[in-house]
Amino acid sequence: MEEVLKVGAPDMYSIGSPIMASTTTLREISVFPQPVQKPHPQVWEPVTSERSIRWAARNKVNAFTVPEPTSRLKRNIEIYYEEAEKNGWPDRLNRGRWKRGWDAQKHRGFACCRYVHILRPGHERQDLERYKEPIELQWDYYGPFGFAAVLSDLDEPMYDLNMKVTADLIMRKEIAIVGTADEVVQKILRIKQTCGYDDFMFTAWFEAGGYSTEEIEEQMHVFADEVMPVLRRECGGGPTLPDSTVQFVPERVPAGVGGA
Repeated sequence: MEEVLKVGAPDMYSIGSPIMASTTTLREISVFPQPVQKPHPQVWEPVTSERSIRWAARNKVNAFTVPEPTSRLKRNIEIYYEEAEKNGWPDRLNRGRWKRGWDAQKHRGFACCRYVHILRPGHERQDLERYKEPIELQWDYYGPFGFAAVLSDLDEPMYDLNMKVTADLIMRKEIAIVGTADEVVQKILRIKQTCGYDDFMFTAWFEAGGYSTEEIEEQMHVFADEVMPVLRRECGGGPTLPDSTVQFVPERVPAGVGGA
C-alpha cells in the first residue's frame, strides 16, 4: 500500500467535505488500457482551486475548467503560468516555455469550456425558455458541492455556497453562451481577448437534459457551419483533420438473419 499511497492528515485549511479535505496523495496510478502513444498522451486535470491549478502547472499537466466567469478564468490562467514559469516550465517532452493561454503546436496550457446553445431564427423565445430548464437542473446537482462560490467575479463577494443558481445567472456570467450564431461568436472571442490567449483551446458543451440526440447534433452542425469558420478566421486558423469515415450508427439487421 505504501508504494502507491501516501496517507496524510486532514487538511485543516480546506473547506467542504471532510472526506475530500485530506492531504493523502497517490504516489502513482495505473492506466488501462495502456496508451498506444509513446511517450504517453498529455495528461489533463479539471481545476477550480488555486491549489489544484498550481499542482497541475508543477506536474506537467494541462488545466481545464468550466464554471468560472471570465474574470476568474483570466486570474486562474495567470496563476497557472506564474507557477509554470517559477518551476522552469515543466513539460513531459522538455520543450520549454509555451505560449500564453494555449500553445496549439505543443498542445500545452489552460483550456476552457462553456455551455453553448444557438437559438433558432424565429423561435428564439421558446428556445431560450426551454434551454434554461436543463441548465438549472444541472446546477441543482452541482450546487451541493459548493460550486456556487466560483460563480462570483473577482470584484464581487463570494456567493453563498447554498444559494439557488439560476439559468439567468449562468447566462449573465456567460458560462452558458446562448444567442444567435453571431452572438455566440462574439461571446467566445471575448473570452480569448479578455484572457489574453495567444492560441485558443475552447470546448463547446452542447448536451442538455431533455434534448434528443438529433437536437444536440443539430446544434453541433450549426456551430460547425456558422460559428467555427469565423473563429478559425479570427483566431488565425485551426487544426485540419480529414473527414471521418467511421460509421457510428450500426446498420439494422432483420431479426433472424445472421451476420457474417
